[in-house]
Amino acid sequence: MSRLHDFFMENSWPALTIGIMHTTFTRSCAAVLVLFLSLFAGCSCSSTPAVSGVTKNDNPAPAPLQDLANVLQGAATAMGTGNVEMNVEGEVKADRCFARFTPPANGRSGVLQLMTNEKLNPDIRDEHFPAVLLWAEVQAASLAELNGQTITGHLFVQRDVNSLLYASPPSKPVAIKVASASALAVTCEVRDAELPQADGDKLAKANGKLVAVVK
Repeated sequence: MSRLHDFFMENSWPALTIGIMHTTFTRSCAAVLVLFLSLFAGCSCSSTPAVSGVTKNDNPAPAPLQDLANVLQGAATAMGTGNVEMNVEGEVKADRCFARFTPPANGRSGVLQLMTNEKLNPDIRDEHFPAVLLWAEVQAASLAELNGQTITGHLFVQRDVNSLLYASPPSKPVAIKVASASALAVTCEVRDAELPQADGDKLAKANGKLVAVVK
């Protein structure tokens, strides 16, 4: 089991449990919307009768609808499983990153999580490295409300199973820029975030971007 898992076991993070237990957004609604828009855009003018002497337009869909469908479909395709590109005492790259969002409820703050492992505490057989977790409490009722905001949270990075864990302490959160946020994907950026080693004296600075697919 990784040092990231051990870190959570040794430190009290009650809000993390809240983030896992609540139901999170899925991509299914977005996929349905993409399909609907694509079909609607492609068929909306199909019933227009042909006029003699006029060349028929095979794609007469309204431009705004077609553009929106293309953007959504392109985003869903290009995102794949997300990615991480960071520098923390060297390059940290991952070809997967997932986002989970829990809105505020019953007087409790919402939770935004971006992570390279689909589960917070994965079984060792399902664990992927480098392991990166970005976690923040938020007051936004939806992901869209976070778009463009700078929030504070915590960042954890472990290069491989034998590497030391870099982790922002609970008492010293880091600034997180939400570059974009939607029901499909969330992109967050960190700049000069100070991350001490969880089991050492070394201090590293983290810079980079996490592009996560919403689960």
